[in-house]
Amino acid sequence: MNHEKLKSRLLLGCKIFFIWLLLQFFIQTFITFQLERSGWFRNAVWMRKEVLLLLFCGAIGREILSNHWKLKTITSHPIKNFILLFIASGILFFLLAILVQKVWLSTFILTVKYDLLPLFIFGFWVCLALLFFTERDRTLIHFYNKIIKFGIRWGIIWRGIVYLMPNGLKFFGYDPHIFEGTIDSRPPAAYYTLIKPYLKGSLVRNQFLFERPINFGFRLIAFFPVFALWFLRKKSIKKQIGYTILFGLLVLSTRSRAAIVMFAIEVVAIFFILHRKSIKQRPKYLTVFFLCLVIWGGITGMFGQKILTREHSTTGHIALIQEGRWLAKQKLVTGRGAGYAGPASHQICYNALENQLDNERCQQINAINSKYEITTYGFNPENQFIQILIEYGILGFIARGAMLIRILYYSAKLLVINRNHLKTEPQKLIYFTVFGFSIGLLGLLGEGLLLHSLSDRMIVYPFFLLYGISIGLFHLAISNNPNTKAISKKKK
Repeated sequence: MNHEKLKSRLLLGCKIFFIWLLLQFFIQTFITFQLERSGWFRNAVWMRKEVLLLLFCGAIGREILSNHWKLKTITSHPIKNFILLFIASGILFFLLAILVQKVWLSTFILTVKYDLLPLFIFGFWVCLALLFFTERDRTLIHFYNKIIKFGIRWGIIWRGIVYLMPNGLKFFGYDPHIFEGTIDSRPPAAYYTLIKPYLKGSLVRNQFLFERPINFGFRLIAFFPVFALWFLRKKSIKKQIGYTILFGLLVLSTRSRAAIVMFAIEVVAIFFILHRKSIKQRPKYLTVFFLCLVIWGGITGMFGQKILTREHSTTGHIALIQEGRWLAKQKLVTGRGAGYAGPASHQICYNALENQLDNERCQQINAINSKYEITTYGFNPENQFIQILIEYGILGFIARGAMLIRILYYSAKLLVINRNHLKTEPQKLIYFTVFGFSIGLLGLLGEGLLLHSLSDRMIVYPFFLLYGISIGLFHLAISNNPNTKAISKKKK
């Protein structure tokens, strides 16, 4: 296939993929509960992105393997170390699941899309950017910034809808009379900060097009640094402040404590990245900035107990983390089994109940949930890292952690080595884009201490795809820069 024709199809496919991911939960809710199309049709809608993604990756992979120079380009690039690490980790996860834990192959496959597929997407798209793009091919990043701006506007509108007229969402498959969603029921039209007792003193939470408010919070934390360093970097101070306030209001509307804290940390980091020179010249900037942080803290504190000290939620989080630690310690080295905790466990135990299967793990999960009056099917230990420990033990924890650290290490190395040698605006732009994704990943990992922040495919798929493209484009940019090329040789 012609190189330019293939690239144009790649770009078009990605744009469709991004739009589909943003609308997926809304469309799936409408089709399943409003149009009452369930069974295979529902599953086809839900799994479509994975099937298309794997078919697409298979076709591109075949082209790469059949072309000698393309394969040589990949094997001579530092990304090969990540690819080898990913392959080794995938084999380890498979052996642990099938040979040691004796889980069904279908169960292992279900966990792959949560635990491994996002990292595969990252490595794969680094390779695609190196092979098919040039350093000026920033179309997808620019396009996704438009999606982010769309999310800002409509996220605020959605907040108004769930506050003023949540009953209107019943025409799209939502239920305005329930306050917690499960796999087999309509999702709530509105979530609240205090479900017990009887919503007294509750604040409405904003989930926008996502499954839950915390998921919307994940997306805001993941993409705010990229948006700030790509779109806002060359804007006026007024626009920077304005968009940051809008982002902050959306974060606050989720009532997610993890998102609120991580957003404040990200704003501090981005402020020093964008204005470190101005701070030296005009120290008053620093005073104004910290005054804004105090105001942010004050606004958050106004809601006090309703957000930051929700007793039922707080004690529930602590209890589930403790239960998760206890489960992980039972089989610390090899884990209790793929899909034992996290999002996959909900689907597995729901299927076991529907088919009346005698599943020992689901019985234990049900016993834990019953202690805390939790009505969901699976088990969430409320900690991304404990989830992996439960599923794959120390071995899996080290393997997955090594992949994430490798991504951050390679990003940091590129940023540090080349920070003073990028002369053109396109090179600086992609530099700050990689910087933004690195901060976004750290933000997601920070939220992972209290939540399952790397499990929502509507967020992590586009995040790691664009992160991979940015790394590839950055490498192309420095390869065409004689200064950075000399540095690379010196480092070797």
